[in-house]
Amino acid sequence: MSAIPARAPPVEGESLLSVIRRTTQAMGYESTSHILKLIRQAGAVPFWLNELQTGSVSERLADLLGMSVSDVMRHTIHRYSQSLVLIDGEDPAPLACDNRTRLRYFNPQTHVCPQCLGDSSKPFEKLIWSFRPAPVCVDHGTLLLSRCSACSKPIPNARPRNAQCRCGYGLDQLCVEQPDDELVRPIRKLLAALDTGQQMIPNASLPAAFFWLERIAQAVSRCPAWRQQLRTTWNLGSAYTDETISWLAATSIVERWPDGLFEFLDAYVRQPKYCHSATGLGRRLGRLHHHASELEGRGHSGPADAMREYLSQRYSAGHINGKVCLFHGLGAPLLSDQDWMTRTLAAAELKVSVAAVSRLVTDGVLNGEIHMAGHNGKSIGVVARASLDRLKRQLDSSITSTEAATRLGIHRHRVAELIRADVLKEAVRVKGSWHIPRQSLDDVLRLISDLQPIRRLRPPYLSLRKATRRFGKRGFTLAAAIQLISDGLLPAKRSVDGDSLATVIVNADDIEQRRPEIHRMRDDRKGIPLNRLAQTLLPGRPTKERVLKKWIETGLLNADRPKREWSVTRAEVQRFRSTYCLAAEACQILGRHRQTLGTWETAGHLTPVYGPRVTPGAGFTVYQRADVERLKDTRPTRRHHSTNNSGHRNQSNQHRKEDACI
Repeated sequence: MSAIPARAPPVEGESLLSVIRRTTQAMGYESTSHILKLIRQAGAVPFWLNELQTGSVSERLADLLGMSVSDVMRHTIHRYSQSLVLIDGEDPAPLACDNRTRLRYFNPQTHVCPQCLGDSSKPFEKLIWSFRPAPVCVDHGTLLLSRCSACSKPIPNARPRNAQCRCGYGLDQLCVEQPDDELVRPIRKLLAALDTGQQMIPNASLPAAFFWLERIAQAVSRCPAWRQQLRTTWNLGSAYTDETISWLAATSIVERWPDGLFEFLDAYVRQPKYCHSATGLGRRLGRLHHHASELEGRGHSGPADAMREYLSQRYSAGHINGKVCLFHGLGAPLLSDQDWMTRTLAAAELKVSVAAVSRLVTDGVLNGEIHMAGHNGKSIGVVARASLDRLKRQLDSSITSTEAATRLGIHRHRVAELIRADVLKEAVRVKGSWHIPRQSLDDVLRLISDLQPIRRLRPPYLSLRKATRRFGKRGFTLAAAIQLISDGLLPAKRSVDGDSLATVIVNADDIEQRRPEIHRMRDDRKGIPLNRLAQTLLPGRPTKERVLKKWIETGLLNADRPKREWSVTRAEVQRFRSTYCLAAEACQILGRHRQTLGTWETAGHLTPVYGPRVTPGAGFTVYQRADVERLKDTRPTRRHHSTNNSGHRNQSNQHRKEDACI
């Protein structure tokens, strides 16, 4: 068959579909179907013409366009086959992209750059615009668009003009989205490697690097929290789909190899996967480590080397052993130097139980992570080797509580009090005994030695031991005294007999003046007792202790009872005040009388959480602030009656009686 009379010479980098459209325009045809009918006589034509392979159809098309078959293939996706198709080392170079490669890397949906179409006198569609890993135009640094802003439909492949949608709207008039150059720079390097064949990842061929890039993009798509964080960090709008962000993130990760991969894996291993259990490398990394091992088996060890480095040095979400595919045959020397170790090994080195190691991790003494394993209450954990070595050095140089008590001149149980109050800092309880760093003990002794020495004890001065006995019920304990002296709130002196706590002297009048600070320290440590909380919980409205006990029983107030006495933390007091309010305060917020609130309660507009109508024997009425604020915005309408309602009058009298009782 002879060539058609009017042909459009192809441009380097142009897609085959674009060549057909420009030829259609040169022939004066209204659609591309006339040319497609001519080549369908030679065989089946693919739905997306840019994936046309060599054969009778490509030969017929080459004859129509006056080109060689090889020139036709340069305008299809098969021109990138040697850079994308993953083969073994001894296999011949591929001449065409297989179906798996096409699905991974190419999108048949049309994507265009409006600025490229507007800059050319003869607009053409570039083949690289269909390449999934490059969702932006590197020439103008703009996002490739796939929808027409006039008809809001995807840009069709079967349109007769490259720069015009089927609805007639000019595609060069589309509004462009321009991302930051930080996102465009990795794509420029990616496309340069695609054209030149240069290496992107050490010890990995270009097809292996693209295979790993696609695997990373798929992993990013399964990590929505990290993807949303990238959308916020990069300031990307709704025009950027999740797939676009996944490819942008993957190219950025490969460019910053291997640090970018390590940063992503830190977030990916903590992303909830398909199973509720947190254990197991497969539930943390999916199949990323298997894909890296597969590439290494084909002679591309770059991704596997990076994954081994991460798992052996930085992975802290579980235990790694020689059974992992990446460590077959070489796991022992690598895993022996890893930065994290199991709880069992840590317990063996410290000569304590595994439960003790878990407690040290929970208390922050050891750096580590504890994860639940299944649904039977079991757990697994890892410990940082550096923190374990630090703890061992601390234990070797620490002193016991008996020695600390001797140097401080107090009883051993007082040393435990100082440890619990964090006066003796960083003390660790291991093997049933306390180990106190020498530095923390020296700090307390230095504080005592810096006090002014006196020779004679005169009233109102008294020893610290007598002061704690006299004012101990008010919260003036040994730990509180040291903290007040350390903060400069309580003046103190010492006798010339020594520099232990037994020689410290304080003024009784100064202790009386510091009663608020002493109460605050006691409340922070033990909580506020109910007898004192009853006077301060409701500002301006003291109540009784038995009322607070009722609120504790109904769950309105959370309290602890370690021994016989109830206590409430300051945080719980703030929560109660911000959550609930009395009827008097509700009347102030709503600007209504108490009688109106009673009417609204009867009508069901406002329900108290505690009060005479819901709790037998209650004297107070307590509302939730959220209900009161909601009612403030949407107040019930008042009903006007032309005649007197005796029932309403009786109900009002009842509310007045209840208010009088309250």
